[in-house]
Amino acid sequence: RPDFKKLFREMLGRAPYLRQKKFDMAIDMRGDMRNRIVMFLASVPCRIGFDIGGMEWLLTHQVHYKEGVSEVEHFIDLISSCTGKGHAESVGCTIPAPAEDKEVVGQFLKANNITLGQDVLIIVHPVSRWPAKEWPKEKFAALCDKLISQRDAKVIMVGAVEDAESINKILAQMKEAPALFTGTLVQLSALLKKADLFIGNDTAPMHMAALLRTPTIALFGPTDPEIYGPYGEGHSVVRPDIPCLCSSKKICRNPKRFCMDTISVERVFGIAEKYINRLSKEPYKMDVL
Repeated sequence: RPDFKKLFREMLGRAPYLRQKKFDMAIDMRGDMRNRIVMFLASVPCRIGFDIGGMEWLLTHQVHYKEGVSEVEHFIDLISSCTGKGHAESVGCTIPAPAEDKEVVGQFLKANNITLGQDVLIIVHPVSRWPAKEWPKEKFAALCDKLISQRDAKVIMVGAVEDAESINKILAQMKEAPALFTGTLVQLSALLKKADLFIGNDTAPMHMAALLRTPTIALFGPTDPEIYGPYGEGHSVVRPDIPCLCSSKKICRNPKRFCMDTISVERVFGIAEKYINRLSKEPYKMDVL
């Protein structure tokens, strides 16, 4: 049970520091009343947030939270309320990478004999902070083996340094030898821009890939892809058709993790092949498969 007295003391402690900074605007992107209390106590004159979550009266500008739409749309609504501009026709993002980070990525590709424009470069992110979101390790291993052996793809597994143990368990089950990249988020963004395809669980790197307009195959289980799926065109969502979907639980209540286990290697490989075959063609709209 949360210690509300401790939480309130922490919020009171942050307020003087933030007040000294004299911020003109604060945006609560979570619909969290704790953020709103801090924004108010920090005397920020313009306080923007959604009309959900409690204590909306502490906001100077409330933005209507639309049910059943992508989270990206929600955040665009927030930004639009700040700028007065409507939605752009297409949404992407740019993450500037310093020259030294680009050099790190370039040297990594060179060291792994990957030639851009010649090799099919596939980025795979096989981990998640939510165990219920993770596709089984043995299936990631089998998929990467097939991509390398049958399509001659250059596969790079990516993750944080703390993910290395989990990724090594996947590598230990493989016959082929993909590369492993554990750089910073900025370096990862530079690498994602160069990839022909991204495959992964419902995680932050998946969203980065989609917004950087790298074709993305997202593997979904307990969360709703209509809300949390890859945003924009040119992506595919793979999910099972079972009754307990979208429970949004970090730990699956089924000990066999039936949700993600029902997604087969053959199914994901077949979708990946379509992308590989279409590399020279126009991207297509997101499929939920």
